[in-house]
Amino acid sequence: MTIKKTALSLALGSVGLPSMLLLASNAYAVSFPVNLDSDEQTAETFEIYGKVRLSVDYADSDLGGAEENKSIGLTDGSVGLSSNTTIIGFRGSYAVKEQPYTVVWQVEQNFNPDTATDDTWSNRDTFLGVETPLGLFRVGLMDIPFKRAGLANTIFVTTVGDPFAILGKSSQNGSRLDLRGSNSLYWNGEVGDVKLAVQYALDQNKVAYDQPGGDVNEGNQGFIDDNDGDMFSASAGYDLGPVTLTAAYANYSEIYGGEVEAWRAAAKYTAGAAKMGVIFENIDTDSDVAGGSLSRSAYGLFAQYRLLPKTTVGAQWMHADESDQAGGDDEADQFSLGLYQQIFPRLKVYTLATTTRNGDNGKYRTADYAHGDKVATVAGGDPFAVSVGAEFVF
Repeated sequence: MTIKKTALSLALGSVGLPSMLLLASNAYAVSFPVNLDSDEQTAETFEIYGKVRLSVDYADSDLGGAEENKSIGLTDGSVGLSSNTTIIGFRGSYAVKEQPYTVVWQVEQNFNPDTATDDTWSNRDTFLGVETPLGLFRVGLMDIPFKRAGLANTIFVTTVGDPFAILGKSSQNGSRLDLRGSNSLYWNGEVGDVKLAVQYALDQNKVAYDQPGGDVNEGNQGFIDDNDGDMFSASAGYDLGPVTLTAAYANYSEIYGGEVEAWRAAAKYTAGAAKMGVIFENIDTDSDVAGGSLSRSAYGLFAQYRLLPKTTVGAQWMHADESDQAGGDDEADQFSLGLYQQIFPRLKVYTLATTTRNGDNGKYRTADYAHGDKVATVAGGDPFAVSVGAEFVF
C-alpha cells in the first residue's frame, strides 16, 4: 500500500477537466495496487480518500422575542460541535488494453462523526463512467454544473460562513437549487480552450430540508425516485492567464411546486498571494415555487490573501435582491471573515465569523448548506456565528 498526493478526479487529468469538476484539490488518497484481471498491460487503480471537518461554533439566531427551537436551528445563543460535510470515498479506474478508453467509478458518502443517529450516512457523488477521446461520460448521482460554478468561485464553503446560505436559496425556507442530479447523465470535455460540462438528470423531485419529508442532511433532501421532474444544467469555463471566467445554467422542470430556470456568471483573478472573485446569479421561477421567494437575483465577491506561507486571511460578501414574494422587503447581505492556518500538509485550522442581515421579511440563514448545524432566524433577524474549526484530509 502506498500513500500519494492526487487530485480527486480519479485518473481524469488527461481529459483536461475544468477545476469546477474536481471533487477536491490538493488532497491525499490511500492508493492500493490492484490487478483484478491479472493482465499487466491494463492499468488499474483503487483509492480511498476523505476529509474530516469539525468545528466548535457559537451561534445566535437573533430571535427578537420568538421562542428558541434548536431542532430547527433557532438558538438564543449556544455553543455546539458541528460536522462540516465530513466525507469518505472509494474510487478507481481501469484502462482498456490497446484502446483509448478508461473506465472510472466512484462511491462517496457524507457522514457525521458528531452524532449516532440513523441518518449519519448519505450519498454524495457516485458514478460509473468512461474517459474517451471525446471527453468523459458518466452516469449516476453528481453535483450539477450550476452548483460547481458556485463552488469554484466562492470561499468559506463547508463553514459557518458558507456562501450558499445566499446563493441559490429561498429567502423564506430551505428550498435551494445547488443540488446533485439524480439518475443523471454527465459529459465533460473541451472545445478549443473552452472547458464544458453538460448534465441531464431524469429526476429532481425534492422538497426543502426544513419541510415535511425533508432531511436535514445535506445529501438527501426528501428525495423521491419517481422520474417525474427532470433537470438540465451546463457550464463553460475559460482561462485567460490569471483570470478564470465561468458561466452556468440550470433548468428544473418540476421542483418545489413548479419550473425553475437559473444562470450564473463568475470571474476569478489570481496574482501571487492574492485571489479575488465575483459572482452573479439570476433565478426565475413559476409563481407557485416557494411562494416566489426563490425568484430573484444575487451576487457577491471575495478577497483572499496569503499573509505567510501557511497563513491565509479571507473576506466574503454575498447579497440577495428582493424576491417576487408577496410583500417584498426580503433582501439580505451576508458578511464573513476568516483566518486559516496550515499546520501541516494534511491539517489546517481556522477561525471564522459571519453574520447575515435580513430585510424585514427576509429569513436567510448564516450557517447553512454544507455546515452541519444550521443557524436559522426569524423574519428580519440578523443571525450571527463564530467558529473555530479544523480539516484533516486523507
